[in-house]
Amino acid sequence: FIQCVGSRDTRGKEGVSGRVSGPAGHEPSAYCSGVCCMFAVKEALLIRERDASAEVTIFNLDLRAYGKDFQRYADAARHRYGVRVVNCLVSAVREDPATGNLRVSYVPEAGRADAGPRPSSGP
Repeated sequence: FIQCVGSRDTRGKEGVSGRVSGPAGHEPSAYCSGVCCMFAVKEALLIRERDASAEVTIFNLDLRAYGKDFQRYADAARHRYGVRVVNCLVSAVREDPATGNLRVSYVPEAGRADAGPRPSSGP
């Protein structure tokens, strides 16, 4: 699942008219719709219930769970059902000519390093 396409992104692309537009000519949105994350989690769980061997990944800027117990539901999807959640910006989706599978290229969440040097606390 690829989430947050054109949402929470005011950069957009400048078109021929000089207007800024989002994906496929849609205006970019600076807000979050508030429902997409949980729809994706629910659909991911339905897939895993039908096929326990399915590998399900949700690509989004960050998983937002706005309702009562929604965070617990999202955590269960990850930890009990193995749904993978990747906080990132998707840069491309291309078909692998050898297998016919889709390959998703993405930039990891900006401003966060998984590991790396930290400044010392002393002089």
